[in-house]
Amino acid sequence: MLHPVRQLLGLWRLAHRRLLHEPALAAALLTGWLVAVALISAIPMYTDAINQALLRRELQIVQTGRRPSFAFLFHYTPASRQDANTTWDSYLALDQYLQGALSADLGLPMRTRMHYVKSDLFQLFPSVGSSYQRGEKPLCHASLGFIADSDPHIALVEGQMPNAAWELNQPLEVLVSQHLATKLGLQVGETYVLFDPTSISPAGTGSPFTLPVKIAGVWQARDPDAPFWYIPPESFDNVLLVSRETYISLVGGYIPRPLFDLGWYRVFDGNSIRAENVNAFLRRVGVVETRIASLLPGARLSLSPISALR
Repeated sequence: MLHPVRQLLGLWRLAHRRLLHEPALAAALLTGWLVAVALISAIPMYTDAINQALLRRELQIVQTGRRPSFAFLFHYTPASRQDANTTWDSYLALDQYLQGALSADLGLPMRTRMHYVKSDLFQLFPSVGSSYQRGEKPLCHASLGFIADSDPHIALVEGQMPNAAWELNQPLEVLVSQHLATKLGLQVGETYVLFDPTSISPAGTGSPFTLPVKIAGVWQARDPDAPFWYIPPESFDNVLLVSRETYISLVGGYIPRPLFDLGWYRVFDGNSIRAENVNAFLRRVGVVETRIASLLPGARLSLSPISALR
């Protein structure tokens, strides 16, 4: 009885001789093998290509000239003025998370970021000739606030940047938009008063909140179409701007409802997201949303590619 190995070798020798004597048969077999391998490989490749095309098409739907596909906007506003009791600790904790660990938690590199804070609205009056009472007609309604890291993106039309130092017995130096300055005729160096009508009780008792502000400069966007300005510059026409440091360390602890409208805009590079790992990415987004809600209750993800990815 022949050993199995010898039998196998014998079969290989027979096949080799047959192929040598029948080159046409050998070519047909080789062609068949190549076609079979190509067909087997083509199916998953074709499926992957279709999935990627569908993914990119869905992402193109949410993409606009100002908004890239992987743009995220985290937003906070209180449900009412009575609920405007956000603590600075909660705000700072969320800001630190969104500045740092967010990119790692999403697994995507960050390309663009923008952050702003607005207070509740005040009434703006001339510094003289007004009684600052409920029912008085103001020049306009305006907020105090800041746009983080905005210096490279704004240009001074006139004046200078506000002094970062501020004392309670002195007017607070602010920047005003060119639109507001033109509309109201505001001039650099002029002083106005911010008045909070809600600080007076219905009975007319209590000390009203007033804050003198001095126009230090007039600004406009250096390039309104830059990726930084997904939230358009005109959204800040009625915001009197100071630096982030001044607002957090000095102004925010003095004015009522300083954390009334908060936004963090982030753009990530989503080229690494493929159809097969969309579900994993959506789970990471869910973890991020939970983390944000725990750091600052009421904060939410109001802009994202989630719907397109789903």
